[in-house]
Amino acid sequence: MLKISQETYFAPGDDCEAALVAFVQSATKSVRVADYSFNLQSLTDTLIAQHTAGIDVQLVLDRSQAAGPSERPIVAELRAAGVPLVVGTSDQHRIMHNKFVIVDGVAVLSGSYNFTHTASLESNYFDIAHNPLRAQAFLDAWQQIHDWIETHEPQEAPQ
Repeated sequence: MLKISQETYFAPGDDCEAALVAFVQSATKSVRVADYSFNLQSLTDTLIAQHTAGIDVQLVLDRSQAAGPSERPIVAELRAAGVPLVVGTSDQHRIMHNKFVIVDGVAVLSGSYNFTHTASLESNYFDIAHNPLRAQAFLDAWQQIHDWIETHEPQEAPQ
């Protein structure tokens, strides 16, 4: 029998940053991230630690945001640590506006919450769904976005 559960977190009332980081730390095999605006140092540190520990960590980030003053150092830090990531847009739009994380192919965090310091101060939410079918749908979408960006948009070399 398929065991499904879901938790919902609302900012600014809940400690969304801690829940997000704990979710990523729960990975034992893989982490896939798609995020529009990304500058959360605690998440960056966790992703680098997971990557260093042998967890398969990969990211898709939005080009317009990754070039911003608060995101650029984070992207450089991830690249310097060897964390695989692509930066780009989507195949039909000028931004990659998704905000989700898939852990071990069986659980997904998704919602309006960007992975930034200010997201916890604003009205945002995310769900963490432990549901392999939902996770697979997000994983398929992540892979499609990743492959499109990798094929159609030049990437900076790791620093």
